[in-house]
Amino acid sequence: MRAHRFSAEFRDEVIKEFITTWESYSHPTKAATTIACENGIGRSTLEGWLRQEGVWPAPRAGRILELEQEVRRLRAKVEELKKKAV
Repeated sequence: MRAHRFSAEFRDEVIKEFITTWESYSHPTKAATTIACENGIGRSTLEGWLRQEGVWPAPRAGRILELEQEVRRLRAKVEELKKKAV
């Protein structure tokens, strides 16, 4: 398999896209897979670029997202219960 060379500008644009959108995905790897596919590169290539730049989310990022979703769900439930109590 032949190695591809991507311009620094392209690389920077893809990295920026990941940084600005990865939290909207269920997991950083899912974001990397989608963004890489949309840009015609391999996921491992994108992850390598992100690691080189020091912006690959820590492995716990997925757990943090899960907990944030749980907090939102529980806050909505609290509001629902407050309305029923009135």
